[in-house]
Amino acid sequence: MPMKRSTGEVKGEDGRMTDSLHAIEKERIYLFAPAAMIFMKVTFQGIIPADALQSAVGRAAAGQVALCSLVEQRPDGSAFFVPCDPPVPRVLPAAPGETPEAVMRREMRTPFAVERGEWMRHFLAEEDGKSVWLLCCHHMAGDGIALLYFIRDVEAALADGGRTREREPLALCSPGGALPLPIRMGVRALNRQWGKTGRTFGPEDRARMTDAYWASRSLGMAHAVVDAQRLEKLLKACRAQRVTLTAAWLTAVWFLEKGTMDAGIAVSIRPEGLEAMANWATGISVRCAWNGVEFWHAARKIHRRMRRKTGDIRKRDFLLRFLRALSPTLIDASYFAAFDGLENGAARRISAMFGYDGHPKSCSVTNLLRAPLGNGAVERIAFYPPMVPNARLLFGMVTVRGNLEITLQSFAGEKETKALLDAALSRLFQACEP
Repeated sequence: MPMKRSTGEVKGEDGRMTDSLHAIEKERIYLFAPAAMIFMKVTFQGIIPADALQSAVGRAAAGQVALCSLVEQRPDGSAFFVPCDPPVPRVLPAAPGETPEAVMRREMRTPFAVERGEWMRHFLAEEDGKSVWLLCCHHMAGDGIALLYFIRDVEAALADGGRTREREPLALCSPGGALPLPIRMGVRALNRQWGKTGRTFGPEDRARMTDAYWASRSLGMAHAVVDAQRLEKLLKACRAQRVTLTAAWLTAVWFLEKGTMDAGIAVSIRPEGLEAMANWATGISVRCAWNGVEFWHAARKIHRRMRRKTGDIRKRDFLLRFLRALSPTLIDASYFAAFDGLENGAARRISAMFGYDGHPKSCSVTNLLRAPLGNGAVERIAFYPPMVPNARLLFGMVTVRGNLEITLQSFAGEKETKALLDAALSRLFQACEP
């Protein structure tokens, strides 16, 4: 069945139907995630005063229903988006000498107070005589494409004062269809086993688990830009070989790593014309054993496997239906089993299925394609997806003003992360040589 927009109609505490509450379903996987933040590093063409940026952000946010909501969790563990007052954004200056990357490392360790409607944080720095806006957003409130539209709205507000976006109803991703019978039966058994505990989690539990998660981890971050001329060369080679740039990129990483590649690829299922904040991302996985074949032969192999999953709704949306079938608090518990010492068989089983138990995917990539910007002040955007615990290498890609911006996050050191990103780019360019 096709993906549909959730009506949001659920029963309130008094048992009556209401459209003010929107049940949290697929977004639940990020409610207690120890790394649930998307970062956008936005470089302007010149200097933007903090008060002007703050005013523009406020106007853009006031028109977004998702940002004018908070999370309400009931005693049974179910959770909902509930309307609240529009946010009053604060654009904070980075500390003297603090780079945007240092701000990101600090902020991702501090959970959002989603129960109070905190979905975004904003910081302003300066690099090479240009203002840099660091936008930090909780993944429950939006995906990377939603944030590109948000940045466009802020850009427009900066240009002419802008009008507040007219609010649209909150459109949440609601997967249709059912899981195969054997999987449904297995999920029901796990739900029953977990349900006997009666356990739920709260903000204090999330803060403790997040501290424990980051206590033993340090994050390496790297960023590269492929200019328009070199990008066109890459795209020309991909078109000639009938593969996407994402497939070619995964091949370049695979050729460096050798061995079996088990990659996660983010897929947007956002309805055409929907520009409002909401999370309409899902994911597929592609697994290939290394056999030393020629580069473009390998790229076509990866491309075909990606197409087989994105072209089959049952495969493309499997993760969403699986999450919907799980008990919400069991999804939460999978993190606590992996990172906070929770002892429960069902929780550990789900944690292992998601790859939180020390067996992550070799890499994950999100390609947002072309940023839908106007002719305003934004010059560059670097996109950093959430550093999910089930991927060893995390790549973010977006094309801005004709240039391709690529980021890499890993739990290796800074030099190792930068070296790997540079090597993957070099291998990709090498494959494009005649």
